[in-house]
Amino acid sequence: MKRAFSFSLVSLFLSLSLYAGESTTIVKGDISNPSGKKVSLIFQTDLISFEEQAFALPLSADNSFTFEFDMDESMPMRLKIAHREYPIYIEPGDVITAQIDQYGNITYSGQGSANNNYIANAQKKF
Repeated sequence: MKRAFSFSLVSLFLSLSLYAGESTTIVKGDISNPSGKKVSLIFQTDLISFEEQAFALPLSADNSFTFEFDMDESMPMRLKIAHREYPIYIEPGDVITAQIDQYGNITYSGQGSANNNYIANAQKKF
């Protein structure tokens, strides 16, 4: 009986661990005076061949966008609006809001913003 109970606990723990691996992640933002009508989130599906995949959305009437997806590992991506690209580092469960002003400067807020503001500031210097 004790062995069956231990096995049940281990099975429950493993199933919860596997389920908890994937988290809903949200990347949203507002753009002042956009030069394009869509925004894309680009990431590499294979780090050897550098094959990329992009998810594209039209901007809403108020020039905002929202990507919501499940992910199970952190990865660098790029946010593309018209001819400009912004690097963004996303971790599972992040809820990141990007604000892009009329000059193309980007600032992030929300969960995961510290890493991305660091990257954005480093891009300005180099």
